[in-house]
Amino acid sequence: MAETDTQPVQENESEIITREYECAYLLMPTITEENVADEVQAIRSVIEKNSSALIKEKQPERIPLAYEMTIKREGKSDRFLEAYFGWVTFEAPSEAVNEIHDELSRNGSLIRFMVIRASAEQEPEVSEDELVSPQSEEEQELRGGASQADIDKSIDALVDEDVEKKETAPAA
Repeated sequence: MAETDTQPVQENESEIITREYECAYLLMPTITEENVADEVQAIRSVIEKNSSALIKEKQPERIPLAYEMTIKREGKSDRFLEAYFGWVTFEAPSEAVNEIHDELSRNGSLIRFMVIRASAEQEPEVSEDELVSPQSEEEQELRGGASQADIDKSIDALVDEDVEKKETAPAA
């Protein structure tokens, strides 16, 4: 778990500040489609039970894993190449996050999970109108309908001209 806070942040003795956290998880692929919703509800109830408010979530979907995962349970090893991946964002005091982590670690349907503190800085949303093309409008106008070959010839001519000037210039 990436969470490093061990005590709730307090401005004064009566006010506990909550922070935003994310819980990403992989559920076993052996769970039937009908039972995935029940497993998600179990995860949500652990979070809600620990003085947390759900903000948003992504319902799990079955995905191929980047590598094979082996889980040892009840004396045998299970190997997985797929899993149900989902996540939940929630607000909670830091002391509740440790309890959430402990309870989720006892959930036998989870292959792996992590609870991390969400970034305070959100990436700004940029509309397509605000995106800048690699060339400014002025550069595009100057280029006109020139092909790459025409541009290359122009550059070669400028380089040759520069070399000739250097060769004919008097030595200092």
